[in-house]
Amino acid sequence: MAHNTNGWVMDLEAVDYVESEVGVFGSAVSFLSGSGRDKIVVLSDNYKKAGMSVPNVSQGSIGSCVAAAASKCVDYLKITEIVNGDREQFVNITAIEPIYYGARVVIGKNRIRGEGAIVAHAVKYISEYGTIARGKYGNIDLSTYSVDRCRKYGQGKGFPKTIEDISKSYLVSQYTRVKSWEEYRDSVANGFPVIVGSKYGYSNETDNEGFCRQNTSWNHCMSGIGVDDNSNRKGGLIDNSWGPSWLKIRKRKLGQPDGSFWADADNIDKMMRNGDAWSLSQFQGYRKKDIDTSVSW
Repeated sequence: MAHNTNGWVMDLEAVDYVESEVGVFGSAVSFLSGSGRDKIVVLSDNYKKAGMSVPNVSQGSIGSCVAAAASKCVDYLKITEIVNGDREQFVNITAIEPIYYGARVVIGKNRIRGEGAIVAHAVKYISEYGTIARGKYGNIDLSTYSVDRCRKYGQGKGFPKTIEDISKSYLVSQYTRVKSWEEYRDSVANGFPVIVGSKYGYSNETDNEGFCRQNTSWNHCMSGIGVDDNSNRKGGLIDNSWGPSWLKIRKRKLGQPDGSFWADADNIDKMMRNGDAWSLSQFQGYRKKDIDTSVSW
């Protein structure tokens, strides 16, 4: 199956502007500097600790990878907070379509032609307008992902504003730009996933250590969910939004989920330095089950 590898739009001016508002990880949370050294942390393990399976997400034939990666990072953040003791409930996975709309239309002001979005705009949107779990909200049915709905919302058509009245209760209240392997390492080691838009593409088969080779170029966005800084081969675990079948995993490292791969630390560093990467933290979660939805993925 062919996958859309052109969903991330690089706009340095937009990225630098958002960075000027919130800062860079290394300076904004300088007290965490070096805290990930020699650590091994895999955020997908928190689903297992909570007795849940790791969600498989496929963006389909639209360039919605920024929104898909953002939704996955939100979910990794909230399951990590729950496992660490926050009194929240994981009512369902996060809907992709509203984030795609928000990044392109609300924050991006409809300036992008064609498909795709800027990561900085997506994280700004979820920090100001929030997120929403899959489910039914009156006559609005977001219980399953729809490429057609995503495309329509991304064109600024038909988005129900009542959704934002709900989603504003579920913000990701902090985000900072990540610009190096060390900042990525420190972020993930402390339970904060990293969403990254990057031009660096990877093979569709891992080696016998769970790593993919960086061998192509694409404008794509993925989720950083793991770090190993305690092995001879240091690296980060990257979760993709193409479902499980795009990748052949020859051997799993540290229980990596289907569809995810390890990338060498120097490649992670290139992605951070030359991309649009952000650490997410402090999700304002679901304190009570106020929607009728079942977890299904």
